Amino acid sequence: IQAYSIITSVVPELTPLMKESLQEITGNTPLVLSPDLETGIDTSLYQGGTLGSDRLVDMAAASQLADGPIMTVDLGTCTTINVMDAKRTFLGGMILPGIQLELRALADGTAQLPSLMPEPVTELLGRNTRDNMLSGTIACTGLEIQAIADRVERDLDLEKGSLQVILTGGLGQLVLPWI
Repeated sequence: IQAYSIITSVVPELTPLMKESLQEITGNTPLVLSPDLETGIDTSLYQGGTLGSDRLVDMAAASQLADGPIMTVDLGTCTTINVMDAKRTFLGGMILPGIQLELRALADGTAQLPSLMPEPVTELLGRNTRDNMLSGTIACTGLEIQAIADRVERDLDLEKGSLQVILTGGLGQLVLPWI
């Protein structure tokens, strides 16, 4: 079995170590993605040199999964949102605090709120501090995504429901019920 690897990193100082480690593991030199990689996504409307390769990979993968206008949502440390039209032109996006970052900020920035890890939320309105914090981060992230998708459709004069929303990232399953 041949093993290969691809690195897309938003922490450039770790890239050489990751590249060396993956080469030792796989026996092959990893491909290091950069925003300059040809993906078929037109980024000409975006300020050159500032688009993270993680976002470019999200859009390239999404363009293989769906037709029409697409909004990718990557739920990582930061939540990144990217919008492309049907011709695969990147129109712009957003960067928001991710769920774990929000939970950490609540605990670190206050005297009495606890440190929590994300977990499923079944009710919008919590009945204790823990549930309030979880619904305020997880449920609200899903509701934000839906509101942003609705606004993008309106702003781009798209038919309601025609924008394909593609979630990625480990917390997608927690957020999906709230979209």
